[in-house]
Amino acid sequence: MKLKALNVSQVNNYIKRILQSDPVLTNISVKGEVSNIKYHENGHVYLTLKDSTSKLNCFISFENNRYLKYELENGMEITVSGYISVYEKYGSYSLNVLDIIVEGKGNLHIAFEKLKEKLKKEGLFDASQKKELPFFPKSVAIVTSASGAAIKDILMTIKKKNYYVNIYVFPCLVQGNYASKDISGVLEHINKHYPDIDIIILGRGGGSMEELWPFNEEIVARSIHASTIPVISAVGHETDFSISDFAADVRAATPTAAADIAVPNLFELSRNMKKVKKDLNTIMYQIIEERRNKLQKHNFEVITSLLKHQIRNLQLYCNQYHNDIYTVLREKMNHYKNEIEKRFAVLEHLNPEHILKRGFAALINKNDSFVKSIEDVDIGDDVTIVLADGDLSGRIINKKHKDCLNNKNPVEKERKNDG
Repeated sequence: MKLKALNVSQVNNYIKRILQSDPVLTNISVKGEVSNIKYHENGHVYLTLKDSTSKLNCFISFENNRYLKYELENGMEITVSGYISVYEKYGSYSLNVLDIIVEGKGNLHIAFEKLKEKLKKEGLFDASQKKELPFFPKSVAIVTSASGAAIKDILMTIKKKNYYVNIYVFPCLVQGNYASKDISGVLEHINKHYPDIDIIILGRGGGSMEELWPFNEEIVARSIHASTIPVISAVGHETDFSISDFAADVRAATPTAAADIAVPNLFELSRNMKKVKKDLNTIMYQIIEERRNKLQKHNFEVITSLLKHQIRNLQLYCNQYHNDIYTVLREKMNHYKNEIEKRFAVLEHLNPEHILKRGFAALINKNDSFVKSIEDVDIGDDVTIVLADGDLSGRIINKKHKDCLNNKNPVEKERKNDG
């Protein structure tokens, strides 16, 4: 009997129904090496899982890719879980991945170091970005699992040290695929709705690297960095380091250490205050005693006597200064008096009246000017002759130059020279 021929779509559809109804293939885990990985712009991831003899195409949807703990790379050994899906159009099948486990700690450490280096270059770990913890916080928020040992240790430590602080507990997932998103959401919720909280403690108890991995995811690191409230990270044991430790404002070795850092010890503060009070009282007593001793050395009678002595010295100084000034002024006055008398005598000697008294006369021309030369008058001019006891009037009848006075008869002199 000849079978009826099927078209390609029918065959692919049949294969799809068989594969997708197989109970093994609908929930399968496959181990292999990542190769030919491609990140699509829409968020989907395509890769090939291979071993020494075979390959299997795998597909990770955008929704599942968001919850990956690390960035996949070619060569990584992983175990994927999901179901087989058939793409009828091309007659191909692939494994739709729902979860991934990286095999071996080596790959986890590589993913850890890569993310750490990336965030470090962006400046998320810079010391200049760290916020200072308040010395005496009024309220502390604890972000951790509600049922873990960490919450008990933190609460017990804070209450033991400081009964004044208000404590707010914000439970969240601390491991698993959805833990990182839950932690990030709680941090954002606190910053938005409880901005008056002074400090956030984020942490959990110890565990394997896989269990602590949510605190190594980028979404948590960025939420810590974006927090306006200072964050203390306390993840695992003292030797455990997570990305959240580097992003936080302060890293605590353990949850208990975080509680110890967050709040001051009231009892220690009280003891310190009592000691400070005692020291201050001692210092004040010493200062008062020192001042009292100084006052006793300088009683009222001594101070009065010193003041009187100083006043007497000042009076003597003023008197001496007054005498010195008087002496200097008197000497100056005598000097100036002598100088005036000398100059007065000179002026008196040069007084024209004294000259006239000695028999001299002054001649005034018609212009009322003193005659200093024979050229100041002409023959026939009326002149006034001024004497010591009065004036005379006269007229010029003759003018003789000085040369003529020295030679009384120049014509006679010439005749003698000719003879």
